[in-house]
Amino acid sequence: MMLHEGLQRDGFEVVVASNVRDALRLIATETFDVLLSDLHMPLAGDGFTLVSAMRHTHPDALTVVLSGYPALDEAMSANCAQGFGKAGISAAGSDAR
Repeated sequence: MMLHEGLQRDGFEVVVASNVRDALRLIATETFDVLLSDLHMPLAGDGFTLVSAMRHTHPDALTVVLSGYPALDEAMSANCAQGFGKAGISAAGSDAR
């Protein structure tokens, strides 16, 4: 089951964008409470681009950046871009605090 399917099954309204360009259009025109994004995405940017746009357009929204790559430095950069520092960063099940 895909993440969006599980969220929909649990009653959440889910909007899916297949690339950064489409996601940026949605962020600019709709209201969101949460952004779930992969760090590495096709077309016109990445998860950092979306976090920045989301924080500018929807400053109270929760942003969650996921990655299938084991690059802790990238995860830390994404987390710091959200203003959280190193707290909450985890790689391969180990706490990086």
